[in-house]
Amino acid sequence: MRFITALISLLSIAVFSNYYIVSDKVWNVSEMIEKGETFLLADDLSPLGIEVVGDPAKGPVYLFFGDHIVTLRKNGKVTMDFVDTLSERGCFFSGSTVYVSAEVVEKITGYRWRSLPGDSMAIFLKERSIVSITRSSRSIFLKFDGPIPSDMVKSTLQNGVLQIISYPVKRVLNIPKDFNWKLEDEKFQLLVKISQYIRPIIHIRNETVEIRMIPQSEEFFGKMKLSDGVIFERKKIKIDGYSMVVDSVTVDLRKASVIPEISAAGVGSLETIKSMVDRTGAIAGVNANYFDPKTSLIIGLLIKNGKPLSTSFGGRPIFVVTDSDEAMIGKFFVEIHALIGDTLFLVKGIDTISKGDVILFTDDYAKAVPKIENRIYIIGKNGRIVGFGYKKFLDDGEYMASVDSKYSEYLKDLKINDIFRIRINSTFDIPIKHAVEGGPLILLNGKPLVDQKSEKHRYGGGLAFYKATRTLVALKDSRTVVLMMTEGKVTYDDMVEYLKSKGFVSAMFLDGGSSSTMVVKDMIFTGNGKERYVASGLLVFPKR
Repeated sequence: MRFITALISLLSIAVFSNYYIVSDKVWNVSEMIEKGETFLLADDLSPLGIEVVGDPAKGPVYLFFGDHIVTLRKNGKVTMDFVDTLSERGCFFSGSTVYVSAEVVEKITGYRWRSLPGDSMAIFLKERSIVSITRSSRSIFLKFDGPIPSDMVKSTLQNGVLQIISYPVKRVLNIPKDFNWKLEDEKFQLLVKISQYIRPIIHIRNETVEIRMIPQSEEFFGKMKLSDGVIFERKKIKIDGYSMVVDSVTVDLRKASVIPEISAAGVGSLETIKSMVDRTGAIAGVNANYFDPKTSLIIGLLIKNGKPLSTSFGGRPIFVVTDSDEAMIGKFFVEIHALIGDTLFLVKGIDTISKGDVILFTDDYAKAVPKIENRIYIIGKNGRIVGFGYKKFLDDGEYMASVDSKYSEYLKDLKINDIFRIRINSTFDIPIKHAVEGGPLILLNGKPLVDQKSEKHRYGGGLAFYKATRTLVALKDSRTVVLMMTEGKVTYDDMVEYLKSKGFVSAMFLDGGSSSTMVVKDMIFTGNGKERYVASGLLVFPKR
């Protein structure tokens, strides 16, 4: 049997995007925090009309904007038209990636970054107006005249009055007279009287905002048994001198299961955790993998019921449940292989648009499989080859391998019914049932990491250094899994100290910030009052 190693290049993506460009659609702009300053990914600025040219490894990088040429140098100096100095420290190079300060972007383009209610910034190439407000028995709907950033609407609840805020808003149209609202200096405010036992949750989908009224008691703190072996707890704690609420679901794997879930439409699409819980009959759930906000594709390893749906990012921690229902958290070696005929290929991407010598597509892929020249397409099902050639969408149970044509010599004698098997190769003696990759790693063997500094710097955009709402998975032992979410904002260091003091043996962050969500039966908990659409979740089920 021959073993072929295929290569792929992956990009580090800052998922906590706090900058947007708004026109006919909304573009996320990835950011990097360097020495306390915010720099924006130059490649993400193309909607502004900025073209990036040059290789930072070989010399200056040039930005073309209209008739202007902007020069970016490795020492941080930025000049326009080779004469005017815009900044002595206005750019930052990280390998082959180029970042530009937000201030320099304003100087180049003349556009202004504008504040949003969710502590984010946006450039509006097209301003937004509210064109209608309607109300149902359980929701209030705001409709804008175009898609809006997820941080453009915020709600607060005090003394039974719900305040909905949005800005910048140019105009407000077609509002019924019974709504109490005002628009001053492009700041829209809507006041609604509701029950004190209602929790508002904001859903934003393109141009439509739904503020859903979720019945629940804000007074509940303590423990609640959800099923045999599953306990929900909501409590107030103090971290770094600040009081906040922490929600947790403790699961005994001998009596219940923790299972990854993807969006109902498949990999490359998004769904709320509440929708996943309702759809699957789970009793609780949290958001899981990081994902690319531009493509909705999962970042990092995801295995569900022994089926790999995304490959490992590399160097990041993984939460694993084995076939013996034992859980582990750590940096494990996990590779996905495809045995096609008598040749074993290393799969470097699954259900992805990334380029690589061998990419695998599953029947869970939500998008059309990309058709690329100089590729060999082989279709398998039930461990055997069932077809050759490109197929746009796969039928149930099918896999399709997209292989670079340079390997044609190894594949030329293949025929229908030859072997086509997917293997998970890992450091475990027991097969992996479920796996979710996240990070940073917080605790290992009951202790903080020796290399904490390098672990924190491994993640783009200063992710480990922010104070942000966090979702995490932690272990008390190999049979006790705790899913946790902070309703307040904390740093990596805050959680190291807190989890160590509570006797956890290992822990890692999952996606956080605006993605952080915990659903317990009909209750929804978030850190900012918004339930974001996400790519995957970790759901809890009683054992049947």
